[in-house]
Amino acid sequence: MAFENDWTKHTRDTLAAARDAGALPVLTVGAVEQHAEHLPVDMDSASAYAIAMAAARRCSEVPVVVMPAPMYGFSPHHASWAGTLTVKLATFMALVEDLVRCVAHQGFKRMLIVNGHGGNKAPLAAKIGELATDGFEIAAVDYWTPGEAAWRKMLVGRFDGVGHACEYETALLMALRPELAPEIARKVRNLPPRLDQPYLRGSNADALLEARGTYAAIFGNEDCGYRGDPAAATPENGAKMLDATVEALAAFYGAYARMGLKSGTDRPR
Repeated sequence: MAFENDWTKHTRDTLAAARDAGALPVLTVGAVEQHAEHLPVDMDSASAYAIAMAAARRCSEVPVVVMPAPMYGFSPHHASWAGTLTVKLATFMALVEDLVRCVAHQGFKRMLIVNGHGGNKAPLAAKIGELATDGFEIAAVDYWTPGEAAWRKMLVGRFDGVGHACEYETALLMALRPELAPEIARKVRNLPPRLDQPYLRGSNADALLEARGTYAAIFGNEDCGYRGDPAAATPENGAKMLDATVEALAAFYGAYARMGLKSGTDRPR
């Protein structure tokens, strides 16, 4: 019988058996926020879960069980637009910590967070730094990163990478929800590429960009709401990029499960 990858389909006994067999619990986090006029507001949360689950089903090296996903993330930079539902930074970080501690308390040795929203990256990095030094084997990965070298070669538009409601995200959504693809294609058909950072007011922020400084990517209510080249997206290319993304994430699950990781800190000398 195939291993059940959906946490919610298990009983307490089968989850205990999965734990004892060395299963890797995966938590997905994303956001509910505006994605311009052409993508649904659950893009980040729903896509992260769908891709994490598809990768879990494809992974043959370790049993992977995907936990039910919290919908909300850290998205204050999208709050000027209707549809954005954000939580405070402290709320998001507390939710992550509570779930990590809960899974560890049940006896799972290691856990992974699969992220689908850029605004969660910095909070996750800070919280994982704290949790790992507290003794928890926990890491996070953006779902698009393991396969990026492969899927970037498939982009055909003028924006080379992940933006926001960009070619990559738009094409993925077309593949994940084919019933929406015709309407999305109609909406993006005449959208021009948006290549600059959404926080720029004019072009006077070269110093910040050159220094690789950090600033919020604020999508104000005067903004187009996307960054990238969504008009270049097609369902066919989306299916190819989705497959490359899932394949690489599945391989990462196995590699991560095998890693020798340090956690906790020794008593000071």
